[in-house]
Amino acid sequence: MSAFALTLENIRKAFGPTVALDGASCAVRPGSVHALLGENGAGKTTLMRVAFGMLQPDAGVMHRDGRPLRLASEREAIAAGIGMVHQHFELVPAFTVAENAALGGHGRFDARTTARRVRELAEATGLGIDPEARVADLPVGAQQRAEILRALAHDAQVLILDEPTAVLTPRESEELYAWMRRFAAGGGSIVLITHKLTEALAVADDVTVLRRGRSVLQGAARTLDAQEVVDAIVGERLARDHAAPLPPSTGDVLLSLRAASVVDARGVTRLHPCDLVVRRGEVLGVLGVEGAGQRELLRLLAGRLAPTSGEVLR
Repeated sequence: MSAFALTLENIRKAFGPTVALDGASCAVRPGSVHALLGENGAGKTTLMRVAFGMLQPDAGVMHRDGRPLRLASEREAIAAGIGMVHQHFELVPAFTVAENAALGGHGRFDARTTARRVRELAEATGLGIDPEARVADLPVGAQQRAEILRALAHDAQVLILDEPTAVLTPRESEELYAWMRRFAAGGGSIVLITHKLTEALAVADDVTVLRRGRSVLQGAARTLDAQEVVDAIVGERLARDHAAPLPPSTGDVLLSLRAASVVDARGVTRLHPCDLVVRRGEVLGVLGVEGAGQRELLRLLAGRLAPTSGEVLR
């Protein structure tokens, strides 16, 4: 058996003048959870779309279990035992869980046989779900389980999960991480794309960090600390401990948030309870990587969005 279930070496991918990947590499061991980290736009999802046959690289090589791998489509990736659960689910809402699991398969569709197969997988993996339930009627956490079961129904042994906990409650996230460890213990491999650094280091065996389309850090999770990973992600050491304290502002309060949060129509928390004070005569900086909630925060402040909880005082 090869030391790696899947490898991508020096992958390059450009979209016109924009270079999304420029020498990105990743090596995933059998029976492991591999965290793929980086800022938004670092190339994580693009690299995994190459691994899943959705994109063809301009340069670089891939191997599956030590054998050269060239993928012209997602179907070929599935045939090679690779599955992917996308950040935005790709289920057909009007179909049942079993019908969605059958999509992309071969031969004549048999509803009873497919439902039995999905039920057996759900029981064996602990991803409990009714195969005859209509996807549109399922909560978000159950829809994600349906996506995973669809990949497993096609015998995926390398499973790519793109931001899998973004739409889950803390309890659902814990259950998913527990399942990931069981899947790895059974010999499967998982690539976990996430922004949740602490959770990633807790669940992963190995880590790869991408920055601007390049692999800048690879290693066993147990040998890395959070600061080292953060430095690799942002490209410089954050000198928090040595920053000079800012003098307090004493101007009149013009605008403030009190425990204001935003939950979108899909039930995803876009802004956790936030407190903020803007005073007369000051410039207030708001920092964060893309997607951290700045858009929702600014819309709250501008009155274009109402808080789900908490209040905005003007």
